[in-house]
Formats: sequence, structure tokens, C-alpha cells
Amino acid sequence: MYKCVDEQGKVDYRDQSGSGCKPVDIREDLAARDAELRDSLRGCP
Repeated sequence: MYKCVDEQGKVDYRDQSGSGCKPVDIREDLAARDAELRDSLRGCP
């Protein structure tokens, strides 16, 4: 799986590499994004 970021910063996941892409273990990446979301929601009513 490849994580690709375009010029506007939009993230896309693909099966094949392309411009702006790097290999990623999607399970690890999603776990990191989930942790970031939880941290950002702390302190919200």
C-alpha cells in the first residue's frame, strides 16, 4: 500500500506507487491518525 500526498496536501492511499507516494503499512498509519484525532479531541466538550 502506498500513501500519496498531492500538491494541495490531500492524502490518498493506492495499491501502486506514483508521484508523491511512499510505501506505508496502512495499519500503523491509521493507528497513528487515530491517536492524533483522540489527542485533538481531548478538552472538547
